[in-house]
Amino acid sequence: MYLGIDYGSKRIGLALAESSGPALPWKIIDYHGDVALIEEIKQIVTAEQIDKIVVGWPLSLQGKVTERTTVTDNFIKALQAAVDREIIMEDERLTSKGADVRQDGKPIDDVSAARILQTFIDRHHETSSGI
Repeated sequence: MYLGIDYGSKRIGLALAESSGPALPWKIIDYHGDVALIEEIKQIVTAEQIDKIVVGWPLSLQGKVTERTTVTDNFIKALQAAVDREIIMEDERLTSKGADVRQDGKPIDDVSAARILQTFIDRHHETSSGI
């Protein structure tokens, strides 16, 4: 089972998928600091039997490192120290930039996490199948 994470400064979107997909939006966590977030993710990893974690990697549209990239990198390092799972960074450009709420006013962070995770699954599937 894979866990997709859209790591934001206000909310964290989560998605789940089997290794072949599809990635499905799962839930949104309000951000209360990395310590609380990492503890919650540790619980999720155990409860959902997560094998891999895919975290959105926020680069600029030109593919350059930004301040948010550095913040996310620090989060990934702390998460890696806390969980014994492979953590993959997946380019998240354009996964949540179009809008940050659904038409009903609810945030789309979980949808963004699913897009990040599905991008990884699709790319990994194409690579492993020789496409």
